[in-house]
Amino acid sequence: SSFCAQSQSLRFLRSVTLAFPVSSVGSSWLTDVESLLFDSPLRRFHLYGSGDRRYAPPALDAAFVQSFVQRHAEHLKRFAVLRLPISLSSLVEVIRTIVGLEQLFVSMWRRDIVSI
Repeated sequence: SSFCAQSQSLRFLRSVTLAFPVSSVGSSWLTDVESLLFDSPLRRFHLYGSGDRRYAPPALDAAFVQSFVQRHAEHLKRFAVLRLPISLSSLVEVIRTIVGLEQLFVSMWRRDIVSI
């Protein structure tokens, strides 16, 4: 199928930046991202939410963070997720799992930062 061919062509991809409206992020979109990048030896992952800043963006799904960092932990050096807050437990997962992490850019809720 065409999706398999596209995924296969990304098997050498080292860096990706994805931007999308925060109103459209959902578990099916994140599942598609994870599937598309499954075989890519990513060193740099950037996920940016865009859109109306008057409303609080949804938190990034913790199951996605856990699955994604476990899959790509061997290669990742930079993990950046902006305008989609991640939970404290997700931050801990990123730090513990990606042992070669050199750069970390995340958005968090103030209450989680205070608890650190």
